[in-house]
Amino acid sequence: MCLNHFSILYSAHSPNTAIEHEAAHWLRQALATRFGWELTVSTEIQAPSPKILLGAASGLTPALNEYAIRVGEGSDLSLCAGSTAAYDDLITDLVEALEKGEEITSLSKVCRDPSMGKRHGDLRILFHNIFGYDRKPTINPQRRYAFESILYREYDADILCLQEYDGGPRKYLGPLLTEHGFTEVPADQMGFPKNCSPIFYNDARVKLLDHGFYPFVYKSEVCEMVCNNHDTKNLTWAAFEDIRTQKRFLVISVHFYYSPDASSDMTNRVESNKARMENAREMFAFLQDVIYKKNGGEFAGLPLLWGGDLNCGYSNKKFPSLIESAGGKIALDVLEEDFGMKHVQKHAALFADSIGAYCGYPTYDEALGYYPTCGRLDNKTFDSSIDHAYVYGKGVTPLTFDIIDTTFAKKTSDHAPIVVDYRLE
Repeated sequence: MCLNHFSILYSAHSPNTAIEHEAAHWLRQALATRFGWELTVSTEIQAPSPKILLGAASGLTPALNEYAIRVGEGSDLSLCAGSTAAYDDLITDLVEALEKGEEITSLSKVCRDPSMGKRHGDLRILFHNIFGYDRKPTINPQRRYAFESILYREYDADILCLQEYDGGPRKYLGPLLTEHGFTEVPADQMGFPKNCSPIFYNDARVKLLDHGFYPFVYKSEVCEMVCNNHDTKNLTWAAFEDIRTQKRFLVISVHFYYSPDASSDMTNRVESNKARMENAREMFAFLQDVIYKKNGGEFAGLPLLWGGDLNCGYSNKKFPSLIESAGGKIALDVLEEDFGMKHVQKHAALFADSIGAYCGYPTYDEALGYYPTCGRLDNKTFDSSIDHAYVYGKGVTPLTFDIIDTTFAKKTSDHAPIVVDYRLE
């Protein structure tokens, strides 16, 4: 089947117009790259025929975890996906079939994402460093925030643990999260200027019992850059009760210090490593001395489900300067060896991705209003991952650790979202 003379039509009035616009240009780009076909993209119903009718314009209504293709009696081709993850499979499978010269037939197919449309436990938490800022060539953060809010809804998260949720996200992403049924934990910032690591929750799924906030205070005496840079590094905690099971648990969203010069093995990396180990110790001390002692010890026996961007990977242990200065010990060792935290990616009972979630920045095409490139995860390893999730205490089993590596997910941030499903016991 040759689509060289087709045009791509999507609806300007669909509830999912932003997604369908992105998918239309993504499809156009894929066909141009693979076959040299230069298709036009339009929202005009009078667009030249034959047409690829995409999304709502197709009249197809696949389930959230499916995509559908319909070959009409005329010359038009209808394509629709029920979610951003399903668009990944739809476009990939269509281009592959065209490359192989296979006949395009009407069909409905379940997408390959194991977390889309299927929950694996009692509770689902999504962890994501949202890239709450802007830099060229990654511009138009409002568009990225819109995609993020759609992803969080599609993956049916009960709780969101976000990082880099600064001024822009509060202005643009916050209302979208409210619209999609998420409420921010109202943490008292104790005079600290901002909370960039908030928790959001679906109050139809979980009941908020208590909450709090802690900003990291460690400062290096050797490297002044190693501090709470721009007041962005903190944790937010919350105690919840699962409405269905009435099981109670604690959640922490956190962001550890970063390396001012992460590209070289220098003194400031040594100091940043020390800072992250201190972050781990500060967090554990806060858990023991504040959270567990609140309300006469009401939360002391609850399991802790936590995670975020720790700016630290197992591969850091190999740096000569860290071997010399700390015997190769890093914050992850402090958490696991000193405090007994269980790393979800190592202990997920059903499945866990074996890669890292840091993918790099997407790029934005101002003229066409979409992201022609996104980051990569196919070259990432578990050892290099700086995004982590842990459990601590009894009463919870982590079941999955799923790094959402779809094209749309990688267009939202330099970090891919992580979905974790838990069984509460």
